[in-house]
Amino acid sequence: MTATVIKPVVFGGLIGRNSEGRIEGCQVISGTINLNLSGAGNSNYGGLVGEHFNGTALIINSYVGADVTIKHPSNSSGASCVGGLVGWNNSGKVKGCYSLAKLEVSCSGQVGGLIGANSNGTVLACYVAGSISGTIYNNTGGFIAQNTINNADATVTACYSTTQINVTNNAGSNKLGAFVASNSTGINQCYFVGETVTNPVGSGSVNGISKVTATQLKDKKRQMNLAIEAKDPEFGFSFKVNEDAGTNIYCPLILQGAVKEPGFGGSDFGDGGDI
Repeated sequence: MTATVIKPVVFGGLIGRNSEGRIEGCQVISGTINLNLSGAGNSNYGGLVGEHFNGTALIINSYVGADVTIKHPSNSSGASCVGGLVGWNNSGKVKGCYSLAKLEVSCSGQVGGLIGANSNGTVLACYVAGSISGTIYNNTGGFIAQNTINNADATVTACYSTTQINVTNNAGSNKLGAFVASNSTGINQCYFVGETVTNPVGSGSVNGISKVTATQLKDKKRQMNLAIEAKDPEFGFSFKVNEDAGTNIYCPLILQGAVKEPGFGGSDFGDGGDI
């Protein structure tokens, strides 16, 4: 897939705007999205979905591959949120998804490795192992650029980022975070592996976010799987250690179908996924 967007319209590699729909088992494997924007207004752009909103909207078990590049080459108007998977998640649910996309940006929009902006959305058991490069002028996060949660049911749970961030920061230190740039609350059992950017957030709460090495992240599998089960017992996936030597540096944990084991207080995950 190759697409060039020249006007500020909602755009995704698969779907522009998803309202109340279910997207399951979908992939954008390769291609380039060029955001050569001009004209009045702003919009949202994602490797899979541009805008994902309303409480019943769900993206599950879907991903954007390593051969996908999203380019925004000039600091022009037109981009509000850019994400490797979703541009703007407004009260939607994203579960068991990941992005390996390369984001090459020079824009005033909010840029996140997985999601540009998460507004009262639920993000569960997702990860990012892509890259962000270029010049930034606004919130930029390895996982989410701006996370705004004021709904107790909406959380970011059991997620991780190994996003490689190599940017010129024209936004200020409070606008760049290894996991989230601007964060309110609602994050639980989330981790990042960061070499160039080591602060978990640019501004806001750091609760629920920890810096780890790739080896330490593998040791967090049990806690993350228990957090998945506590949040959504019917989800159906758990993390396991990635044994592929070629990819496990940036993807230390990968998702698999949950293995049901009896005898753990009714848990579907047995000992928290230690299988």
